[in-house]
Amino acid sequence: PGYSHEGAIQQVCTRCGDVESSESIPALKIEDRLADVANGQWFTPFIAYCLDEGLMSGQDEYDGNGREYFRPDSTMTRAELVTVLYNMEGQPPVQFEAIFDDVTSEKWFAAQVTWASQNGLVFGTADKIFEPDTPISRQDLATILYRYAVDYKGIEMNVENVDALLGAFSDANRVGSYAKVAMAAMNQAVVITGDGDRLK
Repeated sequence: PGYSHEGAIQQVCTRCGDVESSESIPALKIEDRLADVANGQWFTPFIAYCLDEGLMSGQDEYDGNGREYFRPDSTMTRAELVTVLYNMEGQPPVQFEAIFDDVTSEKWFAAQVTWASQNGLVFGTADKIFEPDTPISRQDLATILYRYAVDYKGIEMNVENVDALLGAFSDANRVGSYAKVAMAAMNQAVVITGDGDRLK
């Protein structure tokens, strides 16, 4: 069992592989692990999935009962996004490289940022500056996810008319030129949707 799914105890025939009996094991209770996430909240199924898949974890801070804080209302930082993608790839081995002045070898995100930079997913916000602790904007999120999908994973994400797609949103003129294709592609794929008529 995980936080997002039940488990089972099964008896399987060793000759034909047929399941002869199956007894379900209830899903784990996320409230037992996290202090600030409970069943019934809109984000709980997504957090449960991320925990089960090893994509995210808590903030390494605990309440009096030993439950970790997840901080679901906090903003995601640039280093945290890169960490999720690094975890998705199974945390491949990487040799640290001093690419950015603000990402040094002792930082918890050193390997993750090095991997993302070496694979062309991130280029920093300025020369040799990554800003790992800066909250990531929606357009930067779209851009990095687009590079991950298209350049790293080889997924086709073609958008016929970028301006027409983005033009449905009242704040489309605020999308940086570098992020337009990525934002349109992620919106078309329903990965990043607007908030009413705004992309934010």
